[in-house]
Amino acid sequence: MSITTMSPHAGVTPTRMNPIRWLEQGGPYLNVIALVLLAVGVATQSVDVTLAKGVLDVVVNGSEALSWAVAVGLTAAACALAAGIGVELRTTEGLARRWVVASLVVVWLGLGTSLFLVRYNEGSIIGGSNDPADLPIAALMAVLYLAAGLDIAIQSYVLANPRMGALWISGALIGRYERRHRRTAALLHAVREALADHSSALSRLDESYRAGLHLIDAFEADLKDHARLAMTAHLGDPARSSQIYRRPHEPAPIAAEAGSR
Repeated sequence: MSITTMSPHAGVTPTRMNPIRWLEQGGPYLNVIALVLLAVGVATQSVDVTLAKGVLDVVVNGSEALSWAVAVGLTAAACALAAGIGVELRTTEGLARRWVVASLVVVWLGLGTSLFLVRYNEGSIIGGSNDPADLPIAALMAVLYLAAGLDIAIQSYVLANPRMGALWISGALIGRYERRHRRTAALLHAVREALADHSSALSRLDESYRAGLHLIDAFEADLKDHARLAMTAHLGDPARSSQIYRRPHEPAPIAAEAGSR
């Protein structure tokens, strides 16, 4: 009898690594490496645009402040367009993603092409002639623009994690609910203290009521004792309770009491 052995990898079809799936991996937390690479891309994009500042000085008639404003504006526009491409690719679905991404890519490439032409025609812009050496420099700056833009787009795609946003929103909601819970707990504690004080006041009032009832009972007992003694003294006096022992010149007890009043 022969024993056949099978390879542990038999029947398993090898799969290729999908770069998009690889970029989407990770937990709902901030990717520090992607954030650092994004900062590097923004810095590179800033340097790339700032290198054309000499031409911008001529375009804006030598105004230093306006030249820096234009350079900063171009840098912000290039970074925003590249980041928008990555974010839209990660968060938008359907036909809208295609149109939005295509529009952003066209505008971003148009801005890069404009910067390339400005650098290539720097000599004619400043009033001289174009130097053939400007073409390699302009091409190098164009490659730098494309590399920085792709880095910003990719890192923006990685950082635009819906789970991370949901985690931050959940944390904010939890914090708000905890603050609301603390306020509600404080209010509940105050209400409980007020109810305890009210219960103590009711207990004291009940004790005072019971003490008053005991005092009234004591007064009633004293009054009954006084009445009993008075009736006994009245009944023990024959002159006041009998017609036989009353003298002739004395009025009747009832008439005497009425006359004295």
